Amino acid sequence: QTDYGRAANWSGGVVPNAAAHVTVANTGHNCKLDANREAASLTINSGATLDGSGAKLSIKSEGDSSEGSNGFAVNIDGIIAGNLDLEINTPTTTSIDMTASSGKVRNIIINHASCTVNAETTVDITGNLTITLGEFKTNGNALTVAGALANDGTLTLNGSTVNLGSTSTEAGDVTGSGTFNLDTSTINYHTAGGANFIPSTSANFDTNTSTLNLIGLNGSNRAHNFTFASGNMHNITTSRGAGTDTHTDTLNGNCTITGDLTVGANSNFSTGSRVFTVNGDVDVTGQLISNGSDKPMTFGSLTIASGGTYNATSGTTTITGESGAGNAIL
Repeated sequence: QTDYGRAANWSGGVVPNAAAHVTVANTGHNCKLDANREAASLTINSGATLDGSGAKLSIKSEGDSSEGSNGFAVNIDGIIAGNLDLEINTPTTTSIDMTASSGKVRNIIINHASCTVNAETTVDITGNLTITLGEFKTNGNALTVAGALANDGTLTLNGSTVNLGSTSTEAGDVTGSGTFNLDTSTINYHTAGGANFIPSTSANFDTNTSTLNLIGLNGSNRAHNFTFASGNMHNITTSRGAGTDTHTDTLNGNCTITGDLTVGANSNFSTGSRVFTVNGDVDVTGQLISNGSDKPMTFGSLTIASGGTYNATSGTTTITGESGAGNAIL
């Protein structure tokens, strides 16, 4: 293994700087990122290895045609070892290919106001996705973020399947005051004791027909924010994943869901003391709880399945009959 900062390891005998298109070129080449570094672009060829060793590589541009990676800020076909963090500061529209033959990038940071990063393949990271400035677009490719998702720029999901956390591991918080373009995506959000879906109330949401699945991994309570500067959540479902305890998802602000709410078995959805509206259908197999609130509830329809409970508001529950079958079934 050779250190990134050793000049003799590189063609030309110079340690790459922010203007250099960095390529770890050959099978068996194993380069260790010895400190936070900068590069114009990063290419890891098949069979070659980059060991992140917990350091960050900041990408300032994108590959040129002579390197075979024109249009890509990052193009990984080889091996990622250790913990590699990538910050993309490319001041234009660019692409990334994160499909390593083995290993995964830890953290990805998008941080330039003029940067639009297009994912050309599946993106699967073991840490956090942070959009400080600019835009990240999945282009229909699957996205997995094991840690936290913070968006103060623009996140555009293009109908992707998004996994936050996993069936056995809790995701981090979803935060940010940016724009969330959810399109027709399905977002599986695995929550345990410390994970909350809490974008800022100044965030902007375009949810189209997207679905947010809140999957509880244990019996803890979580508080979620679905109140934004513009837009509302579309479909929301709750269910129990790993573990045997019932979990509770609670609103921390007034909320309108433009599609449907499905409360699955062994899960609770609590409106707290909030005004709650579901334009579509409400299907309850677990518990829909008002916590003794006197705030109004408005549903397109309400179906309470066998074993399900609606702990009603002491105020008024209104069924509009405008969605689905338009039925209220108790």
